[in-house]
Amino acid sequence: KGAADAKRAACRGAGEDEAGPDAGALLGLDVLAGCAVPAGFILSRTGISKLVERNGDLVAVSVCRSPLVPVGRFTDIEDGRVELTELAWMRDGGIWVRLVVPGTTWRDARALVAGLAPFAAPVTSANARAVVDWLDAAMVAWSARLPRGFVASRLGWAGHGASVFQAGETTLQAQDKHVVRLEGLDDGQRDLARSMAARGNVDGWAEGVADLLQYPHAQLAVYASVSAPLLRVLGVEPFGVDFSASRGTGKSTLGRIAASVWGHPDRLRIAWGGSIAGVEGHASVCCDLPLIADESTGMSEHQKEDVSRLLYMLLNGRGLPRGSAGSAKGIGLRKTSTWRTVLVSGGEARITSWTRHEGVQVRIFCVESAPFPPGSADLVDRASASLIRHHGHLGPLFDRWLVAHAG
Repeated sequence: KGAADAKRAACRGAGEDEAGPDAGALLGLDVLAGCAVPAGFILSRTGISKLVERNGDLVAVSVCRSPLVPVGRFTDIEDGRVELTELAWMRDGGIWVRLVVPGTTWRDARALVAGLAPFAAPVTSANARAVVDWLDAAMVAWSARLPRGFVASRLGWAGHGASVFQAGETTLQAQDKHVVRLEGLDDGQRDLARSMAARGNVDGWAEGVADLLQYPHAQLAVYASVSAPLLRVLGVEPFGVDFSASRGTGKSTLGRIAASVWGHPDRLRIAWGGSIAGVEGHASVCCDLPLIADESTGMSEHQKEDVSRLLYMLLNGRGLPRGSAGSAKGIGLRKTSTWRTVLVSGGEARITSWTRHEGVQVRIFCVESAPFPPGSADLVDRASASLIRHHGHLGPLFDRWLVAHAG
């Protein structure tokens, strides 16, 4: 009995007469400094155990083979009702892995296995219920001490005002008042966000495109691209700018200039002819940013019909309704994707010739002429090479100004 009493005293948690051991000190995690181990549990760098009384003694029963702990609390910046939790666990070699999951994930044994097992977390169907009990006890004891922040699931304006803008993986705000994390993106969407990283400097970008910006087409491409964040601020509906000209006249360079305003001149562009779901996913993630598209060569009539539907969808700022996973015949609909975008398109034929929707045709400004005069090939090639070295500056600079003033 004396040994059992000593074990109880050593493992007392928050809410009892004495605080349990400091979790931050035990694990070497500063974020958990001051967080006492909950009563009835043993926490160490080798795992977590739960104390169970058997025959008058306390027996340590393993919960998981390595520490798995909550280290942060987040709120969805778009929907303040949705709470998320950042979990951390230790892999072999003492490496910590972190993952933000919805609160519904760690509160349910099956969801916990489905959400964490793919990342080699120390949770299986055999110990999931015990892990849920541990996480619940830890959250009750530590929730007031864990750092708070917000989660954004797409780029563009975050929340309901104009004070926070997510430009790639960089959060732009008038004052660094909020911790905002970009979460919930698939691999392709994450690559899009990373493609918005700046390279070189804004003076190098300006110098590289200076010779091309003497032509109105190039100016319009820049203005259209940089104007996308203004749609929300001004309450303007999505619109488009389409450049059409014969092959070899430099119209693809206009798309590269428009993309370079925000990031990589090639990786931020899409090609007409891709799947409707793919373009919808791009527009949804890159909200308040331009959608820059080039005509694919040899497009079939069926693909052009898809583009017609895409144009209608893009300029209405709303995706197609789809049934939720596991629902029958669409009963139980997923939340429809929405966005605000400025379309910048280029091809040999007017993009409006592929659609009969009058509402689409009147919201796309078509420019039908060569963007650069004959003999400009060397000029265009030099500018294109410069865009690879310098890009991703003008758009974020404009956004910083917007955040400071419109916010």
